[in-house]
Amino acid sequence: MTLHEIGLKYGTDKSTNHNFTPTYDLYLSPLKDQNLKLLEIGISEGPSLKMWEEYFQNSQIVGVDILERSYMNTERIQTLVINQEKENELLSIPGKFDIIIDDGGHTMYQQQLTLKVLFDPKLKRGGIYILEDLHTSKDRYYSSHGSNPLNNTLNLLEDLKNGKLRENNQYFINENDFNSLLNLIESIDIIETGEYSITSIIKKISE
Repeated sequence: MTLHEIGLKYGTDKSTNHNFTPTYDLYLSPLKDQNLKLLEIGISEGPSLKMWEEYFQNSQIVGVDILERSYMNTERIQTLVINQEKENELLSIPGKFDIIIDDGGHTMYQQQLTLKVLFDPKLKRGGIYILEDLHTSKDRYYSSHGSNPLNNTLNLLEDLKNGKLRENNQYFINENDFNSLLNLIESIDIIETGEYSITSIIKKISE
């Protein structure tokens, strides 16, 4: 089964509402039989954890959430209670990962802090970082997700893709953080699959 078919089976919104999984399959299918470690931030009731477990049949899956979800644990799924707004808690996640997915709270602060903290040292060289639900950068989400024209995550990713930090920004990372990320990023793809469905695939340099 494809990732999209498995996602529909478990009812994750990555396959239903957002239609991200056909795109993810293009990037991840060459890796599906490898022995990997995958981290997902924000797991709700666990449909995506089940999807990842079935798709990556030789891999370990770690899911973190602000709520306790240990009932989801299996032989290959481990859950942890983590607040993604706290740098020390993000850094306390054990190990390094081949794939990290941020499907957490989707505020500008949460997205940018998590990217800054986890991309190095928690993502392995050559790894893939997926930052989902970038539609919260849009103007209709300014009041609910802390975004504005000067601080939104979508603009930050465009700056990283272009290799230049725009002036008068209000990002939640500073210029040094930006340059550190820039030196570690091989590529950024931003994919829009619908009006409320924007995700990004960020590849870390291999060497």
